[in-house]
Amino acid sequence: MGRITDYVNTLSPAEREQFKDLIDECEQREDRIQQNAARAQAAVNQLHEQQRLLCLKIQELESAGQNLLETVSRLYLRSLPAPTKMH
Repeated sequence: MGRITDYVNTLSPAEREQFKDLIDECEQREDRIQQNAARAQAAVNQLHEQQRLLCLKIQELESAGQNLLETVSRLYLRSLPAPTKMH
């Protein structure tokens, strides 16, 4: 299982009995730590995926902004009066 089990295996039967409640509590805590570590890793993975998606959306927005700027610039140029010849 983990470090507590390794340590408990070094105890004599009398010591195991003497510290039974403490050993049980430590084993329960170790289990919770393992569960929380797995949940934390899953949360980090989910956060990483959300960050990746955010970066993609930012790139899409940047591209859309560039397209909008180009469209506005073309419309502005079309709205200007035609150049006249100067004598």
